[in-house]
Amino acid sequence: MSKIKIQTAAPTTGRLRYVCDFLFNQVLNVEWVTVDAPLTKDVIRLSNENDASIELHTCGLLFERGIQVDRRNEMEQILKHMVSTDSFNITHNGFDVIFFCLSRYEEYLPGDLDVHGRYMAKSSALFKSEAIEIPVVDRLIHDLRNKLLTLLIETEVTTGGLLSTIDVDLPYYRKYLKFPYYLNKIKYPVDPYDTYNEINMAHQKIGVTPIYFILSDGNTRFEVIQRYKKTGVRQLISTIRASPSSIGVHPMYSSVTDTKAMQRSIEAFKNYTSEKPLKSRQHYLRLSLPGTYRLLLQNEIKADYSLGYAECCGFRAGTAQPFQWYDIQAEKTTELMLYPLIAMDVTLKNYMELNPNQASKKLEELKTTIKHYGGNFTLLWHNSSLSHIDGWKDYRDVYFNFLINYSPCANRKKTVSEN
Repeated sequence: MSKIKIQTAAPTTGRLRYVCDFLFNQVLNVEWVTVDAPLTKDVIRLSNENDASIELHTCGLLFERGIQVDRRNEMEQILKHMVSTDSFNITHNGFDVIFFCLSRYEEYLPGDLDVHGRYMAKSSALFKSEAIEIPVVDRLIHDLRNKLLTLLIETEVTTGGLLSTIDVDLPYYRKYLKFPYYLNKIKYPVDPYDTYNEINMAHQKIGVTPIYFILSDGNTRFEVIQRYKKTGVRQLISTIRASPSSIGVHPMYSSVTDTKAMQRSIEAFKNYTSEKPLKSRQHYLRLSLPGTYRLLLQNEIKADYSLGYAECCGFRAGTAQPFQWYDIQAEKTTELMLYPLIAMDVTLKNYMELNPNQASKKLEELKTTIKHYGGNFTLLWHNSSLSHIDGWKDYRDVYFNFLINYSPCANRKKTVSEN
């Protein structure tokens, strides 16, 4: 393994360690150590074992604590310059941008929320910079890899693999409904939402294991799963497990900030599956920082798949790479791994109002970007969206064709010399 020295004049902070761990340990597979050096405070030097080096200039975001309101505007201007000049240069505030994006720094500050209390894309610096579909962090990593090559340091990065996830909000359309709900849903001889065998067979053909997130019981109008008999949910779990797959918890709507609701969601999952959940996705993608992630950690969730916008596709954190959540208020790296969501069925059809051809094109564009710069394409589809009703019929081919055309062999390591 290659080794690199990180030299700074300022004391090494948790933020700098966080960025270096993400870049060098997780993504690039490069060993690193920090070394004090007589440098100006706005410089970070990267050097190899022979002391050949490159210098990175920083705006100081990595060497302070807490949230500074002015930083959001400053980082927005830096991002706008990168995008407008198509210059994603790691030596000019690159480390600061990476921390800003991954930590979701701006989401600790006031921003526009939608009717579900979700932070909206239009409030983000990436959206305002016209970079929501540009993996800014991954492009900076691409530049860093090329610069490290001048120091004779070879790197690796995982190219674009597919993480296929299925949200089960409505397990069935008419089967296993309690009285009186089934009275209104009896006109289809075959249950339209029972698409699990099709989903499992499609994934077996491409060698990808899907992850199912099954909604927990709740007491709001956004949780209809309480309409189903327990035998129905258990039958669903049995059907899913009949094929290679993974199951995660889909906490109830109010769990975003409610400790008891989150605990009830976890307990419901345990009762249905006889196991403790390790993966999670928030219902309606509802997140509130830092509260939601802290609740997940308290319930021993190891990985979350909620980090995406409902109203648009793209890169909410500027990357397709999984990364650990950094709790800014506590100024520490946590054990919670975040898997950024790239695209969702409801986003394509309802929010962006794309027809099937346009939706397919959008997915292909995002796939091409991810395969070039690395990371995972995390896709969210609902079992109910693969039905023939409610306007979804023509979108079935969008989903299944995307699976078929997403080469499973893409998920491998790539050296910088292959670019």
